[in-house]
Parts: sequence; C-alpha cells; structure tokens
Amino acid sequence: MMKRLPPLLFLLLPFFVHAQKNVVDSLNTVIRNAKDDTTKVLAQFLLMEELYTSHPDTVIPMCNMVINRIDRDLPKANDIEKNSFLTTKAMAMNDLATMYSEHGQYEKSLDYNFKSLAIKEHMKNKRGIANSLLNIGYNYQQLGNTSDALDSYMRGLKMQQEIKNKNGIAVALYNIASLYLNQGDTLKALDFDSQTLKLYQEINNKRGIAYTLNNIGSVYDMQGKTQQSLDYYNKSLVLQKELNDKEGIATGYNNIGGCYFRLKKYSVALSYSDSSLSVGEKLGYISILRNAHRLQSKVYEEMGNIKEAFDHYKKYILYRDSVNSIQSRKASMKQQLKYEFDKKATADSIKNAKADEIKDARIKAQTAQNNQQKTQLYALYGGLFLVIVFSFFLFNRFRVTQKQKLIIENQKSLVEEKQKEILDSIHYAKRIQQSLLPTEKYIGKNLNRLNKD
Repeated sequence: MMKRLPPLLFLLLPFFVHAQKNVVDSLNTVIRNAKDDTTKVLAQFLLMEELYTSHPDTVIPMCNMVINRIDRDLPKANDIEKNSFLTTKAMAMNDLATMYSEHGQYEKSLDYNFKSLAIKEHMKNKRGIANSLLNIGYNYQQLGNTSDALDSYMRGLKMQQEIKNKNGIAVALYNIASLYLNQGDTLKALDFDSQTLKLYQEINNKRGIAYTLNNIGSVYDMQGKTQQSLDYYNKSLVLQKELNDKEGIATGYNNIGGCYFRLKKYSVALSYSDSSLSVGEKLGYISILRNAHRLQSKVYEEMGNIKEAFDHYKKYILYRDSVNSIQSRKASMKQQLKYEFDKKATADSIKNAKADEIKDARIKAQTAQNNQQKTQLYALYGGLFLVIVFSFFLFNRFRVTQKQKLIIENQKSLVEEKQKEILDSIHYAKRIQQSLLPTEKYIGKNLNRLNKD
C-alpha cells in the first residue's frame, strides 16, 4: 500500500534550536534579571521555543503566559515596543496553533491561526500573512474542507510569489498537489508536484526534494505506472537515508515493496516490507506497522504461504483497528471542537452583526449630519451669491439712473436755453413791431382831430 507523505505545516519558529540545559538556564536568568518588559517577554518566547521539542507540554502554558504579559504591557508601550510585542504575540499564536494541530485539534488550531493572521495583516507582514494562509489551508484540509483549504493555499501561494519566497512557494505547491491527489485528480497533482520538485532543487532543500519525489511516485502508482513509480520511490529513499529520516525511510521501504509486489517480484517485495517493519517497530509508528503487515500478508498469500499470510493479516487488522480507534477518537474530538467552534463563530457573528448595525447607524447619522452641513453650506453660498448678484444689479441700476438723470438735466438745460432764445426772439420781434406801428396815443389824437373837423 503506497503512502503519500502528508501536507506540510509552517511552524514559523524563527528562533528554533534544540533544547539544551545551558540555553534554558541562560534564558531563565535573563527573565529573572530583565529590567524592561520587552526583554522579559522576548526571553520568555525564546524559552518557549527552546522547550518546543523537549517539553512540548510546556509550550501551551508558556505561550499563554507570553500573550497575557503582552496584553498587559501593550497599552503603555512605545511604538518600537508595540511592534516587538505584536510580532512576538503573532508568533506565540502561531505556535499555539501548531501545537493544537499536532494534537489533532484542528478547529482550535484554526482559531489561533486566524488570530495570528489578524495581527500580521495589521502589521502588513506579507511573509507572515502568506505562511498563516498556508497553515489555515492545512487545517482545513485535515478537517476535510477541501474548498476552503484550496482557497487558502491559492491565496498563500499568490502572496509567496509576490514576495518571491521560493521555499514558501514550494510548500504551497506541495500542499496543493497533495489536496488534488486526495481528490483523485492525478494530472493536477503531478503538475503541482513537478513545480514543487523544480523549486526545491533550485534552493537545494533535500528534505523537500525527498518528500516530493515520494509523492510523485505515489501519483504514478495511482496511475498504474509501476516502473515510473518505483524510480521515484528509490530516488526519495536515497535522500531519506542521507537525512536519516526514519519515518521517511520506513515509508519508502514499504512503497518500494508495494511496487515489486505489483511487478510480481514477491521475494524482493518481502525483503523491503521486512525492512519497513523493522524500522516501524523501533519507532512504534502504528500506521507504518499496519501498512507493512498488510503488504506482507498479500505477499505471503501470493507465495502460497497461507499461515504466514493469515498471521500478518491478523496483525494488520489489529493495527488497523488501533489506527481507526485513534482516528475515531480524533473524529469525535473534531466534532466536539467543531460544535464549540461553530457555536463561538455564531456568537461572534451575532456580536459582529450587532456591532455592524451600530456602526452602520453611526455612519448613517454621520452621513446625515454631513449632508445637512453640506446643505447649509450650499444655502449660505447660494444666499451670498444672490446678495452679490442683487448688489451688482442695484449698483448697475444706480449708475444707469445717475446717467439718465444727468442726461435729463442736460436736456432740461438745453430746453430752457432754447426757450430763453425763443422768448428773446419774440420780445425782440415785439419791440420791432412796436417801433414800426403808431402808438395808440398817436392814433387817438388823430381821430380826435378828424372828428373836430
């Protein structure tokens, strides 16, 4: 039975090193003697990173302690301290998400991934945003939500490409390929796996190359191209041995054994299956033991050894049921967490809806106030404009009236002057007439004289 290696999860542990007693002691000394909160918080975070692999049970409480201290000190921090605090808080949130994901609590992991993402978006940290999107996609994939998983992977891929982070691009492509293979779309899976392999080879990431070679082998295996599948499994195994990746070695042995079984080379298949079983027993990995016993049962059956076939089949059933039991418990836990997550999401949605309503009401009130102010301003400007226009009109009328008055006065003067000239002419004519005609006294005198005669 072929096994494809799982999608990759970004741990995002920039300060990650193997836990060592002297480092832990040094960090504890720094925490005790730190004179400022920024140094103390950073030292606590580094200590948490140191204990990540050696004491994973301490990671969650330490993450929460770091986050609580940051929340307490953030309001009084200066700009530089705030930036440091928020960066550390985002990483602590991411580490909590990783721990919950490793324990199968994917809903809880999603919650912390989204919180970490929000901080990174606030800080405009593109690399952090891209990595969080890939982690969110991983959790959605584990929950079987392929649509949201693919959407998150694609968004993460686009941002990784924007910042030209080849390792991040490779992780995104790898996970997308894994998603398509789980859906049975081998063509798309092979396309994305091929892109992944090319990138890992460019940056010489041997672990990434080994994983991708194995997964390409799985694609060809699903397509029934056994020889091509075998070639890629062998290339992957060489690198897994070089890296001393025990789980990868055990997986490679069993995958190669499966190819030889399909090629009907049962003795070679049995040899590789034995090797896988040996490594799996040392590691105690139930899924590896399950797959190895299943292959051996099939090989022995084809070889006619019914007793060995039956013995290995019983062990296969035992480990299969153990895996199923674990998966059932995880599934039950997932359902409970999903219920709690959905319940919280519903409450948050209602809360957000109410907040949105209040926000909308405030916006509408502000808009109405702004509109009223605009209307008042327009009315004021309109009134001033009318006053200016009316004033101009009155001024213009005044000028016209003055001009007309001046013309009338001039005309009146002319008329009066003409009248005076006419009267003078009349008086002058009258004087001439009077000078030419005999006076009334003269006429009366002559009339009297005539009467006497």
